[in-house]
Amino acid sequence: LEKKYSAQLDDTAKEYIKYSSDSARRMQELVSDLLEYARISQHSPKIEKVDLNNTIELIKQNLSEALKESEATIIHDKLPVVHTNPMRIMRLLQNLISNSLKYRKTDTPPEIHVIVEEKRYHWLFTIKDNGIGMKQEYCEKIFEPFKRLHTKDHYSGTGIGLAICRKIIEGLGGEIWAKSDTDIGSTFYFTVPIRERSSSDG
Repeated sequence: LEKKYSAQLDDTAKEYIKYSSDSARRMQELVSDLLEYARISQHSPKIEKVDLNNTIELIKQNLSEALKESEATIIHDKLPVVHTNPMRIMRLLQNLISNSLKYRKTDTPPEIHVIVEEKRYHWLFTIKDNGIGMKQEYCEKIFEPFKRLHTKDHYSGTGIGLAICRKIIEGLGGEIWAKSDTDIGSTFYFTVPIRERSSSDG
């Protein structure tokens, strides 16, 4: 209708079409996210060596438009090679970085710090931003499906992104949690178990 008959429609009809198109797009995003959420627990992830420096570069490419628009900076030291699933660790990191871009302050360019520490039994990842933050009491609820702190009119999304993050990290045998302060920023933490290194790994 929009493509073929736009010239014949009045403003009210065009507005109805816009509402319908927006609703269909949101439903498509929701179905896509729900399918991903369901698939994550169906298959055990294949574990291999992953160079996180390459992963971060791929994420920067995937988010290049959002990074440019927001004048964001991603800061990290040289990252390690870890034993994990490459697609899931990338989706996890990309979801968390995307969240930092989405919930940024209007008057301050985002700064996102990616830190990895090697502990005795796991890698500890920290994703810290200088965004709008939230009350600490909400930091557990945000990992539940459809638990949004803001309406879709203010921030887009399906409300499943962080639930997908939790599902991914649980499938990898780790944990995820968050700390936050309103108007100061949020910090997300997650762990990935350190796998036994075979003799072929050096």
